[in-house]
Amino acid sequence: MIVFSFCLFTGLVALGSLWKFKTNYSNTLNGFFLAGKSNSFWMVGSALLLTNLSANQFIGENESVYINNLSVIGWG
Repeated sequence: MIVFSFCLFTGLVALGSLWKFKTNYSNTLNGFFLAGKSNSFWMVGSALLLTNLSANQFIGENESVYINNLSVIGWG
C-alpha cells in the first residue's frame, strides 16, 4: 500500500509539472532554461543550498558535521 501511494503521488506531481511546463515555458529558450525568469531569489538560493546539502550527504560529510559542526557545509 505504501509503494502504491508513493507511486501514485509521484506520478501526479510528474504529470502536473509536465502539464505546467508544456503550457507555460516550452515556447522559448528563455522559458525552457530559466522558467521565464519567474523564480525568486529565495527559490533559487534554497535550491542551491539543498542540492549542496544532499550532495554532501552522499559523499560522506555527515560524519564530519557530526564531529565538528555545520561549518563544514560552508566549504561547498
